[in-house]
Amino acid sequence: MSHGSVDHGTNAAYGAHLANDENPYHPFNSQIKWEVARWAKLRRATSTAFSDLLSIDGVSSFATSQVPLIYSQYYYISECLGLSFKNTNKLNKIIDHELPTGCPKFKREQVVIAGESFDVYYRDIIECIKSLYGDPDFARYLTFAPECHYADEDQTIHLFHDMHTGKWWWNTQKKLDQHRLGGTIIPIIISTDKTQVTMFHNKSTYPMYLTIGNIPKEIHRKPSRGGHILLAYLPTT
Repeated sequence: MSHGSVDHGTNAAYGAHLANDENPYHPFNSQIKWEVARWAKLRRATSTAFSDLLSIDGVSSFATSQVPLIYSQYYYISECLGLSFKNTNKLNKIIDHELPTGCPKFKREQVVIAGESFDVYYRDIIECIKSLYGDPDFARYLTFAPECHYADEDQTIHLFHDMHTGKWWWNTQKKLDQHRLGGTIIPIIISTDKTQVTMFHNKSTYPMYLTIGNIPKEIHRKPSRGGHILLAYLPTT
């Protein structure tokens, strides 16, 4: 995977293409191809997701006996829909090189632990924070300062929900103001999902995700809102 931060050149080229093309689904030439690609990536192209696709009536009934079942099924799907990508790798290349992204590119480093080498794939954490903080989809929802919320008019029952209503933010804001008055706190939240295990060269990894506390939990807890960024893959033994 290539090094570097956000590819602004790709973003500019994509915008220029849309300005001179009536096709809003570029680099795909139809809505159905865009929707298939979107489905594949939102469902993370897992074996379960692929089985869901094959279970649709009429999709998996055209497999031939000359090739392995799973390859013949996928070949029929791509040919029937006229897809420009025949497998996940080709789809990834289209997304990586022809679609704009606010996410920094992955880097790779090799670490050696107890004599065993591991490939660690990760993104620049500062660039990931900038990407979330500067995402226009979240602009109107971001919180920049701590607040006190109460359940009663006398303000005796304190309510805690999002991070900016908690005591930690208030205490940290006071310390920050002593050094830089009016500074903004960006809490970093990193999580991992042990149920989503990915394989790299026969080695198991846990995906690690990043979000920021300035984004309300109603947004960042919904995967469809894109409030998290895949930060790294944590290799396991």
